[in-house]
This record gives sequence, C-alpha cells and structure tokens, in this order.
Amino acid sequence: MSSLEQLQHDFIHNIVNDKNNQGFLSELKTEKIPPELQLSIYQRNLSGSIQKTLQQVYPACLSILGEDFFHTLCYKYQNLYPSLDSNLNNYGNYFNTMLLGECSENTKLLGFEYLHDLALLEWHWHTCYYSSSVITFDFTSFSKIPENQQSKIIFNLNKSLSIHTSIFPVIDIWKDNTIEIPTTNEYTTPDNSLYFCIYQRALTPTLEIIDRNTYKILTAIKDKTDLQSLCHFDDIDINQALPNLLQKGWISGFSLLDKAC
Repeated sequence: MSSLEQLQHDFIHNIVNDKNNQGFLSELKTEKIPPELQLSIYQRNLSGSIQKTLQQVYPACLSILGEDFFHTLCYKYQNLYPSLDSNLNNYGNYFNTMLLGECSENTKLLGFEYLHDLALLEWHWHTCYYSSSVITFDFTSFSKIPENQQSKIIFNLNKSLSIHTSIFPVIDIWKDNTIEIPTTNEYTTPDNSLYFCIYQRALTPTLEIIDRNTYKILTAIKDKTDLQSLCHFDDIDINQALPNLLQKGWISGFSLLDKAC
C-alpha cells in the first residue's frame, strides 16, 4: 500500500470508528487547526448523516421511541456496526438485531418486544424501494426442460421480495406511525401469526398479506427446496400455487443442475 493509500485508509478508519490514532494525528498537524478538531468535524458530519439515514429508514421506530431515545440507539448502532459502504442507502440492516437485544436487556423497552419485527418490516420496505428491476421469468427455457429433470428444478425468488411472519400487529403499528400525524391505538395480539410479504410492483414497494401455505411455499423456495420436495408438502397443491406466484412475479427464475436459467 502506497503512503497516499495508507493515509486515506487511516483517515477513513479514524472517522468511521470515532477513535483517533495518535500516529495518524501526527500526519495532520498544521499550524492553524489541531488534528483532533479536523477529524471531529468529519466525525460529526458522518454521525449526523447516519442519524438522518436511520431516521429515514425507520420512521415508525422513530415515532414510537421518540427522537432522543432513537438517536441514542442510533449512536450505539453506529459504534456496533460502523458504515463500511460509501452508499448510506445500504446502511442499517442490523438495526432490528440490535433492537432485539435492547428489548431483552433495557427495562425502558418493556412491552416493546414488537420493535424487532417492526424494524425488519421497515428495513425490507426500504431495500425494496432500491431493489433492482424485476426480472421476467423465462418460460421458453422452462418449457424445454426434459421431463426426467423437472423434479430437480429450484426456483429463484424475485430479489425485491421479502417474506415475514409476526405474532404482533406490526402492519397496523407501522401504518399508524408512518402517517403525517401518528396515531396512538390499543393493539391486541392476533389470534394467529401474521404472514405477509413485501415486493416491488410497478417499481413501487408493496405489502401484501398472505396465508400460511403461501408463506410456507415461499420460505421453502427461499431455502432452495427442489420441485420434487415442494410437490410432497402436506395440504399444499403446488400445481395450483405456482401459477399464482409466477403471475405475481414473486418467482423470477430457476436453476437446474447448478445452471442458472
């Protein structure tokens, strides 16, 4: 690594980790501005940008927790998971993981156990917006698969699609806290688990409630279950389910014998 590359590396490392390396600070010495002050300006700017990014990604969590507490969690998140990507649209995917730990350890979050599922919903809504264009299923290639190989077909889910389940009414909580004037309602735990998916339709993020069987099929496809195994699922008619999934664009491709199609 050249001296310039090393300097750039140390500069980014000191900003991202919010810790000043004395060896690097000596490289920044000038007669006008102390090196610690030079770095602190960049560190504050980065911290402020991250705060704004997480606010935009998790507006419902922000509304529920309040700005002060949310910003405290953002600062903690920044220290646990420093940004390693210049594109902040890709930042924040472990926020739900941190909230899961916070809800089990922080007495202030007693009764907020749903925050993990809510944050997961918000993250996938965010990433769905920035997802790449939908890929059209190649029916021509699919129709040419020999009959003796069809059982080994493995379907690929649309990259914009995410599958969710929750024992909490997270959809109602999310909607109530992302409108212009948030509402405060009494929520009851659903009698049965809630199943839903988020996907891109006409370049727009869309949330759709699904039934347990559809959730089961989509999860199996996500786990690379082959067609033969899908056909043996109890209480599921795969011949009826697949056309619906293809029509919705939730299945975007397939692979066969390690060959992507």
